[in-house]
Amino acid sequence: MALLEPSSFEVTGTGAIVELGEDEMLALIRRWSTEDDPNVAPARLDDVEDLCRREGRLWHERAFGVRDRHGAPAAVTKLRADRATAWLEDVYTVPEERRQGHARRLVGHATELARAADNDLTFILADDNDWPKHLYAEAGFRPVGLGWIFHREK
Repeated sequence: MALLEPSSFEVTGTGAIVELGEDEMLALIRRWSTEDDPNVAPARLDDVEDLCRREGRLWHERAFGVRDRHGAPAAVTKLRADRATAWLEDVYTVPEERRQGHARRLVGHATELARAADNDLTFILADDNDWPKHLYAEAGFRPVGLGWIFHREK
């Protein structure tokens, strides 16, 4: 989905948006990776973390988050940019903090930064059959194409 229109939602919610450190962001990504399968092998989680670390450094990514009332990171989204293209990635909120507007606020914040940087293209990848595409549409993103990814477990 490409950012083609103005945002149509009001950004509401609790907690200030902060820039997360790499280790804090990676801890949230690890947690997200175990939601569907709590028995994911630690080596596989290490691989996911390594990939996220390398991609983040390559893309000069910034990770934005919201902290819970105890100060722990509760939600994250990443903004990758290279002066011509901006890419929002990995919008995630821990289950116990959902439905408080964190993802909406983070997507809104990252989108505002991308607009201010005047990138030629700002995009986010979204599953066509999942609810987040509706959130992204409210932020001004529109579908520009479809792609398929095939995955086979070993």
